[in-house]
Parts: sequence; C-alpha cells; structure tokens
Amino acid sequence: DKFIKVIYNGFNISSTEVEPFVYTNVSTAISDSHKIVVAAGRLSAQKGFSYFIEAAKIVLRTNKDIKFFIAGEGKERFALEQL
Repeated sequence: DKFIKVIYNGFNISSTEVEPFVYTNVSTAISDSHKIVVAAGRLSAQKGFSYFIEAAKIVLRTNKDIKFFIAGEGKERFALEQL
C-alpha cells in the first residue's frame, strides 16, 4: 500500500469541454496489408513520444508495411510534428 498510489485521470466524454478533432484521415492512410502502431496520450516530454518517433524511423528503414500514429494534445505537439 505504501508503494502504490492510484491517480484517477478520467474525464467525462460527454463533457462540452471535449471537442473531437481529426488531423489525418486514417482510413485513407492505411490498407488491409498494413500493421498499425498507435500511441496515445498527453503530448508532453515526460510521456516519451519523441522516443516513439525515433523508433518508428528505425523500424521503417526495413519494414515499409507498418504505419505509426500518435493521438493526443499537449505542449510538445509542435516539436513532435517537426520531429
């Protein structure tokens, strides 16, 4: 009990504060032959999305049938888009 602390970060999906958005039409970017890897979360440095992007670059050198997607919003969005 001293080592575990649950932090509830849920949100009400019917809340008026949540606005749906789509930056990429995923259905046109993939085919049935693609493998898909998705990372979702708050776009902040501590979440490590830059590692996800760097790993994707390495994987795509030899595996062109994989598509990588990131879903989220946050302070690091612009920097991640540039990466």
